[in-house]
Formats: sequence, C-alpha cells, structure tokens
Amino acid sequence: MKIFYLLTPALLLATAAYAQAPSDSTAIKQVLEKESATWRAGDVAGHAQCWHLQPYSR
Repeated sequence: MKIFYLLTPALLLATAAYAQAPSDSTAIKQVLEKESATWRAGDVAGHAQCWHLQPYSR
C-alpha cells in the first residue's frame, strides 16, 4: 500500500512534466500555417516575420 502512495504522485508528476501544453501546439500550428501561406503567396516580408534569428543559427 505504501508503494501505491509513492508511485501515484510520481507518475502524476512525470506525466505533467513531459506533457506539452495545448496552447504550445496551437501556437506552433498557427506559425506553420502562416509561414506556408506567406511562402506560397510570395510575401517575403510576411514570411520573414515568422522567423526569429538566433545567435546559434548563423
């Protein structure tokens, strides 16, 4: 019984730690949709707004 009380919170914490928030998934999908739409439309300025240059990406 003690093991049950120890494992249950551990499993709940592990699940919460590795779960991706739905807002993250939604935000990623929105950026990808905007990026693909601007690319197909040839909107260079709109496509550039989808990206944030990082120092390690150069």
